[in-house]
Amino acid sequence: MKRLVQLIAAVLLLNGAAHAQVQNPDNGHFYQAVAAPSGGITWAQAKATAENMVHDGDPGHLVTITSAAEQSFVTSSFPVASSQNYWIGGFQPPNNPEPAGGFRWVTGEPWNYTAWNSGEPNNADTDNLPQDAALLHESGREALICVRSQIGAPVGFLHHIAVGLSQ
Repeated sequence: MKRLVQLIAAVLLLNGAAHAQVQNPDNGHFYQAVAAPSGGITWAQAKATAENMVHDGDPGHLVTITSAAEQSFVTSSFPVASSQNYWIGGFQPPNNPEPAGGFRWVTGEPWNYTAWNSGEPNNADTDNLPQDAALLHESGREALICVRSQIGAPVGFLHHIAVGLSQ
């Protein structure tokens, strides 16, 4: 599995699917939008690929949005991501109260800030399976919607690197 994820990351980067990294002046961290191959990418694939991408030795992960300022930075820096449904690092572990119970960030940061689109999360898929992952889709000041992590429809993911964590 790890070799597959490394291969996916290499293909994405070689095909120019990764946009230039942008540094957030507020926190010094780097962010990057990465487009998926045609057909999309599941949340688990996006998570694994982001974790295998590094910047100057610092590990990466799917983006976490923990404040209105960070949301503003991400959506203004990567308009393609907020208009075309890119995965971010929010997820709901199995067996949590539905529809919104127990959401977490991949980094373990507190889930204190949310900007769910109106009515989200709602488990509104026609098959009634839980919606357990977040993606970015800006609608005014709201930015997050919730979908099933197994779908491959999102066209990319947002990658985040906290500089200096590898030392």
